[in-house]
Amino acid sequence: MNQYLGMAIIGLLTLQSAHATITLTVSRDEMSSGFLFEAPSLRGGQEASSRNVNEVSAPLPFGVRGDRTYLSFPTFTPTSFTGTIAKATLRLETLERGFGLVSPSEEEPFQVSIHAFSQSPNEIDAMVTEGEQSLGYFEENYYGDVIDAMVTEGEQSLGYFEENYYGDVIDTQELTGFGIVEWDLTSVVNAWISGANAVFALAITGSDSVSADHAIGIYNSTWALLDGQQVPEIVIEEEAELSSYAQWKQATLGAVDGEDPDADGRSNLLEYALGSDPLQVDPDLMVAYKYGAWHLSEALDASPPNDVIVSIQYSLTLSGDDWQILASRQAGRAWEHGDVDDRLQARMSSHRAGFARVVVDFLNL
Repeated sequence: MNQYLGMAIIGLLTLQSAHATITLTVSRDEMSSGFLFEAPSLRGGQEASSRNVNEVSAPLPFGVRGDRTYLSFPTFTPTSFTGTIAKATLRLETLERGFGLVSPSEEEPFQVSIHAFSQSPNEIDAMVTEGEQSLGYFEENYYGDVIDAMVTEGEQSLGYFEENYYGDVIDTQELTGFGIVEWDLTSVVNAWISGANAVFALAITGSDSVSADHAIGIYNSTWALLDGQQVPEIVIEEEAELSSYAQWKQATLGAVDGEDPDADGRSNLLEYALGSDPLQVDPDLMVAYKYGAWHLSEALDASPPNDVIVSIQYSLTLSGDDWQILASRQAGRAWEHGDVDDRLQARMSSHRAGFARVVVDFLNL
């Protein structure tokens, strides 16, 4: 009489998407302001600045042109990325502006937007101010109709600058208090990587949709007394290269869900390890069979993929600590059939009953 030892299928590992995280800290963060009593040296952007905050306000607080903050990331290197990234987030810390301006609250939320640039703010600074490096300097020294006409051929320069060189809004957050705030920059960082936008800079502006006098402060990265405050940075999650198993699932399963979509008792992981089709019902498999003596099933003959190890385990009781490994196999290595058969023969000849299973584990490559 022929006898068969049924297969217990073990596939306990679940793959999750992996990402490599890159943090890009702001290189220059400056502000422009219509409050001309604030000297350029106090506006941030200088090493060891005496000013702890840059500012963002509604367009015309108290009827004066408001505050905008500009962030530059010249160290960003598009060629260090192999393709589009999964996610990019701008993170910074806000604090109270003071001076009688309105702080964001639940009752009076403040909408703050991030814009891309179509031309570098620093390049425009140099063009406008013959080499000076801040929009604050421009406003402090050249704000007026004469310089407007010189620079923009009659256009109002700051308004012209914003209208023509600010990109579309990338993301807007509604602030109801102070602390860490995040904006989604995925689209613009992918544009930086692809070359669709080569200006690695951002503008931060505020809305007057709730209050004309809204304002917030943003910690300046060059403040001499920084002590653990969050300075502006972009956190980039780069999609990790798909594992061999993930590529196999993508190619063979597509959008099909489930760990055993063909309901044949073989998990996707086992189908992958044995080289079978996860969408086609396979006949019942045996770990081993008896034909005179006990033999390992030929269904286990195929060499497994290079990222898994396949093990044959045996137990008398199904108890967790009773399982013993009869043999293991990796890619390019054949089963030592004689040895495995001898082990099976020894186990099954000594006992009336027993259990065997196939276990698939991922290798740490």
